[in-house]
Amino acid sequence: MKKPHVLLMAAVPPMLIERLEQNYHLHKFFPGQSLESMEGIAPDVQAIVASGESRVTADFLAQFPATGILAVFGAS
Repeated sequence: MKKPHVLLMAAVPPMLIERLEQNYHLHKFFPGQSLESMEGIAPDVQAIVASGESRVTADFLAQFPATGILAVFGAS
């Protein structure tokens, strides 16, 4: 079975990264990285993992049309 594509744009514990890599095709997006670097995978990304500090705008989300969930990681 083909693994779903997930975009990680938050600092998360190594244990969570391990689990994501085991179950998904994980792509990492860091502050300052250009959206152009994501063009090849953008149409396939089904989920985005962010934090409360991540900058996720409507324009940003529009670049990932298959995204069905935006998961925000962190404590409240």
